[in-house]
Amino acid sequence: MIRKLSNCLRLLEAPKARLQAVQHRIVGEILNAVPSHAAAHSFVRNRSAVSYVQSHVRQSIVLRMDLKDFFPSTSAARVFGLFRSLGYPYSVTHLLCNLCTSVTSMDALDHAPVHLRMKRDRATFSI
Repeated sequence: MIRKLSNCLRLLEAPKARLQAVQHRIVGEILNAVPSHAAAHSFVRNRSAVSYVQSHVRQSIVLRMDLKDFFPSTSAARVFGLFRSLGYPYSVTHLLCNLCTSVTSMDALDHAPVHLRMKRDRATFSI
């Protein structure tokens, strides 16, 4: 766990090298082909915090927001739905979803912040 800027704790789950390599292939060969929203900048190739800020230069007011617990709030069901919407058969979708999500052990959750303990089925994706 690491401490966030807000002083809350963040649970980090890092895949082992082989799983991470498979996840990178899924990103490169499947997910990079899925068009992203024009306003999206995080985790989008050739976009960054700099490209995001450029559209807001010289604006009189800029509102900054962040999605609370974005990754922990992304369920395996949602990941499954994404792969299914791309046209993969159920069995392939199930396999891809399992490669991209994890179920956190109760031991790890015992030390996690209370708001994360209820979310045992979370997506963890390495990009």
